[in-house]
Amino acid sequence: MASGEEIVMLITEKVVHYVETPKAERIREHEKEKQTKEPWSRKWFGMIPLGIELWWESEPEPLWKRKLTASSVKQDNEQ
Repeated sequence: MASGEEIVMLITEKVVHYVETPKAERIREHEKEKQTKEPWSRKWFGMIPLGIELWWESEPEPLWKRKLTASSVKQDNEQ
């Protein structure tokens, strides 16, 4: 664990950097960070939502619109 002096030094460096940078530059950096922010679904659940989304979009006909008949079930099993 960091000693008290190291923590004080780190906080001092951050405060000095904040005070020395112009406000316009800080705002520009903040806006840039907001634009590159990843979606919340990927942040919380990883790549699983992306995989499901890609799979869902690749389906020629949405699953909820398909009518399940004996012939369609047989065709799905053959593929």
